[in-house]
Amino acid sequence: MNAPTDVQIIEKNGQPEYAVIPYEDYIALLHSQNSNEFIPHEVVELSLSTGGNMVAAWRKFKKISQTELAGKLGISQSAVAQMERPGYNPRSDTLKRIAIALDISPEQLF
Repeated sequence: MNAPTDVQIIEKNGQPEYAVIPYEDYIALLHSQNSNEFIPHEVVELSLSTGGNMVAAWRKFKKISQTELAGKLGISQSAVAQMERPGYNPRSDTLKRIAIALDISPEQLF
């Protein structure tokens, strides 16, 4: 949906209420939300509340405890706690392991 589309705006009391888009564009939006590039708004909010740490944000969003994530990664709970500190800068192989454990793409951890 990078190109301009035919959008119909429906108003209520003089204010925009709905935007109607072509069906093909709607389907494209649905598919893009299911892609590994999508970051849910809740994760962004959690990231802000955790000092910008996406590991903690995704873990909380997925309702996984630090102990559970540690088990999936084969590390200790305290190591996960260290990963969740603000400013944590993991190596790319560590990012891949975390992403696999959280069932997301590594790009979603940035």
